[in-house]
Amino acid sequence: MTKFEQLPNELILMCFHYFDFYHLYETFYYLNQRFHELIKYQTKIHIDLSPIPSKKFLRFCFQLNQLITASQNYPLSIVASDEHKFNLIFDDLFQDQFSKLKALTLSDINAETIDGIIFDETTKLYERLERLSLLGTISRGNGGIFDTGCKNNNLNLIN
Repeated sequence: MTKFEQLPNELILMCFHYFDFYHLYETFYYLNQRFHELIKYQTKIHIDLSPIPSKKFLRFCFQLNQLITASQNYPLSIVASDEHKFNLIFDDLFQDQFSKLKALTLSDINAETIDGIIFDETTKLYERLERLSLLGTISRGNGGIFDTGCKNNNLNLIN
């Protein structure tokens, strides 16, 4: 047993907070039963899609889907700068897993994709999101591009 494993759950959860969810999951989820339970039921899930290697992305999505289904521990935030990964994670297979999503940070994503996800009638993210951050270059379907540093902290304005 290591000294880290001797720490109380509260301190371990504080340490877990410094990891992005992908690396936390890959490093600790299968290490022992205690870490497995902490991650499954008590860790707040904030997902950054950037550090997930493309070759492992689908596998991670399915593992995340199983974790969410088993624990009902829903992701609270997602950060995406890769449109392909963003589309995959919001695919019909995973859409219902984001029903409690509170924050979404997007960079370099097509405006039509953003619109399709946020205003989708199945997930109704526009009703639940508390924070939407659009960073970098957002392109439009007609070829237009605009730069944004927009952060909307009150999405109730669009209802």
